[in-house]
Amino acid sequence: SFFHLSSCTKFEEEINVDDLPGPVVVNSFLYPSMQSVKVYVHRAYSLNDQIPRGLIIPVIDAVVHISNSQSGEVRLMYNENDSTYTIDTNHLPIIAGELYSLSIAIPDHPLIESAVIVPFPFENFGIIKTDSSIGEYFREYFFNTFINDSAGIQNNYQLFGTVAIEEVCITDSTTEQNIINNTIFDYSSLISDQNRDGQTFHKNAYCSVYDQVYPFHCKYTPLSINLKLIHLEGFTYNYLKALEDFDISLGDPFAQYVIVPTNLTNAQGIFGAYAAVEKTFSWGELK
Repeated sequence: SFFHLSSCTKFEEEINVDDLPGPVVVNSFLYPSMQSVKVYVHRAYSLNDQIPRGLIIPVIDAVVHISNSQSGEVRLMYNENDSTYTIDTNHLPIIAGELYSLSIAIPDHPLIESAVIVPFPFENFGIIKTDSSIGEYFREYFFNTFINDSAGIQNNYQLFGTVAIEEVCITDSTTEQNIINNTIFDYSSLISDQNRDGQTFHKNAYCSVYDQVYPFHCKYTPLSINLKLIHLEGFTYNYLKALEDFDISLGDPFAQYVIVPTNLTNAQGIFGAYAAVEKTFSWGELK
C-alpha cells in the first residue's frame, strides 16, 4: 500500500502536464441535400486547462479537405461565427450512396483522415391508431409506429413523432384559432437490426387531446401526425450508441465502462452520415 502511494506521487512529479495538449476532436455529419457542410475541429481539455466547462478550444489553423469521386477535393474554410470549417454544397453536393473522404492537416500533428458513405433514405415506415379512450375533458389516442426493415444488411434507425392539433377558443368577444404541435414521442432510443433479419420494428405512442379547458371554451381537433425516420450509417450509429449508453450509465456505480469509438485516424470524434425522411399522415388515414 505504501509502495503504491509513493509510486503514484513520483509519477505525477515526473510528468509536466503543461506539455500534454488535449487530443483533437472532430465532429461532422453529412446527409443528402444539406445546404452546407460543417466540420468542427477543436481540442479537448488537457490536465492543465483552466477553462470553464462548456467552452471549446477551436483549432483555427487546420487545412480541411473533403473529396468524392464526382466533385474531387474541396477545401473548407474556417468560419469564426460558429468555429467550424464550412463549405456550401453547391461546391460539394451530398448525395446518398456516395463515398466522402475527409483529411485535416494541423501543424505539428499527424494527418487526420476518415471516410464515410452517405446512406439512402429509408421510406418503409408508418403509423396506425390502435385504440382511444374518452375522459371528462380529454380524449386519448394510442398508436403503433412501425419500420419494415430490409433483410440482408444491418440498418440503424431513430424515430421522432409529433401531432398537429387545431385549437379554437371562443370567448364573448373573440375567436382564436391556432395550430399546436405536440410531441407524441421524442427521439427514440437507437434501433439496430444487428441480426439483419428484416423484421418489423414497433414503437408505441399516444397523444392526449383536450375537449375543453376552462375558463375559455376551447375545442381541440387533431389534424395529422408527422413522423421523422433517421437512417444512420454504421459508424455513426456505433458512435451515437456509445454516447447513449454513457448517458444511461451516469450515476450507476455498477455500470460497465463505455468506450466511445471513432472512425478517424489521429483524432477522436466522428465523420458520420445519415438520411432523414419525414411523412405526414392525416387524421383520417389513422381511423
